[in-house]
Amino acid sequence: MISCGWTVFVVSEDRVVSCLESFAKILADPKGYDPERLKGLSQSAPDPVSSFILATLSSDEAAMQCKFQELADHVSCLGSFSAWFNLALLARSLFFHQAAIEYYERALHLAEVQYDKKRASLALSGLGKLYAEVEDWERSAGCYKRAHQCLIEAGQPSEALTVL
Repeated sequence: MISCGWTVFVVSEDRVVSCLESFAKILADPKGYDPERLKGLSQSAPDPVSSFILATLSSDEAAMQCKFQELADHVSCLGSFSAWFNLALLARSLFFHQAAIEYYERALHLAEVQYDKKRASLALSGLGKLYAEVEDWERSAGCYKRAHQCLIEAGQPSEALTVL
């Protein structure tokens, strides 16, 4: 059970993270997302993930914003790198760029606090992609350089090639 503010959630962190990851993968499909896959995921996903999926399917911008904020509030209670990282992927897929930047930064902070250089590199790479999308080349390059350095420090030089 997770209590945060006035809301109490009885959901395992793993289940939320898994559903967020599945949701992000469905939205990232290069052919476009399949609404039926999202409906299926919403039926098995815990709330507030399920509510956000349904709001996304409704295309009601106000409902999406409200449910997205509820989902972010829930994720903040979890304190999980994976939850923030997957929420950032979702925000990026939905063109919520400012939210995606904030969530990648929160994921990065957690990775740094946990001295997890590999995860820090993932968050920095995500930030680099976002900054590149808005043609902020200086910030993008800075994020990619830091991501590369994190992988070198983590002893993952072969994975550093993907950042390059």
